[in-house]
Amino acid sequence: MRVIRFIPIMLMILLIACDNGVDSLNSQEPNFANSSEFSWDAILKEHGLTALKMPKIEQGLSKQHYDVQEYYVKKGCFLSTKAIYKKKGSKNKNVIINASLEVKPGALPEDKTLSMMLDDELLAGSVDIVFDPHIEEFNPVALLNIDMKGLDLSGIDEEDVRIVYYDPTNNGIEDMKYEKLEIDVKKGRINLINAEIPHFSRYIWLR
Repeated sequence: MRVIRFIPIMLMILLIACDNGVDSLNSQEPNFANSSEFSWDAILKEHGLTALKMPKIEQGLSKQHYDVQEYYVKKGCFLSTKAIYKKKGSKNKNVIINASLEVKPGALPEDKTLSMMLDDELLAGSVDIVFDPHIEEFNPVALLNIDMKGLDLSGIDEEDVRIVYYDPTNNGIEDMKYEKLEIDVKKGRINLINAEIPHFSRYIWLR
């Protein structure tokens, strides 16, 4: 996956659906597959857009970045994961990311094992949230929450921050719907509340 670099370094977050399924909750670690064929570079350039970027990070401090849950048609399911990363050149401050996905009862036609992972590609400067398996539609929509702290948001205009997803039908982008987006530039925090996920696709933060 190519990383788009901007100065000052900000934040980019991708949410990716994998094609390979997770066979069992008994697996020690889900078989997440990284998508290397898709790149935002040409799409962003075509639309004259700029992605937000992550601060430079040294290492991941969390021991586990993924969650696997059984979805039941009658009960739904809730996935959550957390990652802590150490900033380069900083002894005391970390980047902390909490993410969760709520899938409502009846959103899928059959029981299924769902997985969500904060990918270690973060170390390359991007935030990848990887979902598995490939889901074409949630009805009603799934709800995504992401709370990120310790970011470098200097120079960012809060009014310009957007989160969009890729629409393969026209090679374009669509704005993501959400209940609330909280941005605190001074505290370096972005909090996305109840964002609607109609299907697993590729999502990116813009500035």
